[in-house]
Amino acid sequence: MPPCFVTFLTDIVIHQPRGKEIHVIADNLSTHKSTPVKDFLTAHHRVHLYFTPTYSSWLNQVDL
Repeated sequence: MPPCFVTFLTDIVIHQPRGKEIHVIADNLSTHKSTPVKDFLTAHHRVHLYFTPTYSSWLNQVDL
């Protein structure tokens, strides 16, 4: 069974129009940088994952 985050990304890809770029902002949780996630991103070039800075609240980044 794929990790939950990969399942989430797969669901996003399935429900977006073909060819549309997908941008996802995530925190620096190690789950978001795991091998299954890296493999998913390699297979899905239109999905772009961005990470909030380490030790920084994502709310602070939204305020910026």
